[in-house]
Amino acid sequence: MPAVPMVIFGSSNRDKLGEVLTILAGLNVTIKSAGDLGIDVGKIAETGSTFSENARLKAVAIGQTTKSITIADDSGLAVDVLGGEPGIFSARYEADDQKRITKLLGKLNGMPYLQRTAHFTCAICVYDPRTKKKFDVIGKTDGFIVDRPIGQNGFGYDSIFFSPELGKTFGQATLTEKNFVSHRKRALELVRPILIKLFKTKD
Repeated sequence: MPAVPMVIFGSSNRDKLGEVLTILAGLNVTIKSAGDLGIDVGKIAETGSTFSENARLKAVAIGQTTKSITIADDSGLAVDVLGGEPGIFSARYEADDQKRITKLLGKLNGMPYLQRTAHFTCAICVYDPRTKKKFDVIGKTDGFIVDRPIGQNGFGYDSIFFSPELGKTFGQATLTEKNFVSHRKRALELVRPILIKLFKTKD
């Protein structure tokens, strides 16, 4: 039997990897994280000015190193009234999730709920080192920032992001619920047919 093709996910974030494995389940591929292969993704400079540019930088760097088809994402939260903050700096806004949330909520203190609109964006680049082709997709999900963390699930800003589609914060949602509406789910749904075509594999 032919070997199952491998796809590298350009991240060391185990929570993100779990979402990717769940959403892309059923594809005839093996998905490994860059961290599983000993690649320090943190050493790849995210010098892009957009999510898509940063996703491309990571996908190409890791794909060229591993010689395997690579999917890499750059994602984050943008709050409209703050001019899109924290945006591409979501993971670098402060030293850890708790401090990032505290900083963001401090900037929104006292602001009416309906003015706290926000959206998560996930940009993914699929890079094929055999042809050096890059495929870019973007997924988004809209919501509001609540005034305090609610829920223990998820990671990052999930506990303060209220999803009208779910009627709860991502921090309250199960992984299944979150994956139904999340920005990463919507981006990965566009990645699936790209991988199928690249590997000529069956769903």
